[in-house]
Amino acid sequence: MAGPLLGPALARQDSLAPLLANLRAVANGAVALTLPRPLLALADRVLARALPVERKALTGPVLQAAVQTSGLFLEANRAQGAPAPPQADLKGALQTLRDHLLPLVLSASSPEAGRAGSLPASSTASAQTPGGDVTAKPTPPRRDGAPVPQPIAEPTLSAGDKPLTVVGTLLEQTQAAIDRITLSQYASLPAEGTRPEAQQGQRWLTEIPLAFHNGAAMLPLQIEREPPRREVDAAAGPLWRVRFALDVEPLGPLQGVVTLQGRSVGITLWAEREDTSRLLRGASPGLEAALADARFENRSIDIHTGQPRIAQPTAGQFLDRMS
Repeated sequence: MAGPLLGPALARQDSLAPLLANLRAVANGAVALTLPRPLLALADRVLARALPVERKALTGPVLQAAVQTSGLFLEANRAQGAPAPPQADLKGALQTLRDHLLPLVLSASSPEAGRAGSLPASSTASAQTPGGDVTAKPTPPRRDGAPVPQPIAEPTLSAGDKPLTVVGTLLEQTQAAIDRITLSQYASLPAEGTRPEAQQGQRWLTEIPLAFHNGAAMLPLQIEREPPRREVDAAAGPLWRVRFALDVEPLGPLQGVVTLQGRSVGITLWAEREDTSRLLRGASPGLEAALADARFENRSIDIHTGQPRIAQPTAGQFLDRMS
């Protein structure tokens, strides 16, 4: 029944990457507006949520901690009496940033906008390519959809922007990022009308920001857990499947799926560029050797050029109530 309530979130949602690009520009002094020091500290906390993958290996424990603090479990942890500090969770940090930006927007807006409590319209809240073209928002996360690559975004704010444009854009992008996390949480709920939860698989959707020297890209993840399908599989335990997507230069768009059941592992990668596929194939013997050293069995690594075949989305997850 939550679907009809998500219309505003569907309309506003956007990748976190554009916000991170503008927050980085503000932190680096590329935007002339001087924000209050507490707000700058909150912006730094949001930027710090991006994993510095060029300086620190993206290990299993690091990725696990990032998923746990990605905002996906924020309300569930609070309901269980285990709330984390806002800065320790991505969604919590974004909510705190939004709550500090809103008074600035209302004070900088016209009296009419302030009395109405509405946000100022801004045409700069979408990501831009280096050429200045506004890019489309990524499709909303769906429980049966493919992960959507979200590359590094260019900042849309500049030194000559007025204070209302700066704080208004940051507020819109912050709310859009919060809405996208909310949609990921909804898409992670069990499908309605299915078998009892104990008998069906579980799926979690989330997105992790990755920091590179030239900006931050998003790593969308779909984590699935399926119970053993046959008695002979029971000893091996559940089947885990992780799907991901990434778009960073010079590799370009990548998608992949990693499966694990017991000590059996399989890795399939799709690269849209033939040069990248060739590079990955050349690196696969080293990956296979690393898996062998870690005592994984039945190791399979497949590299393809192109995109994985996408199943047709199930109708009805989000009702079409955008207005």
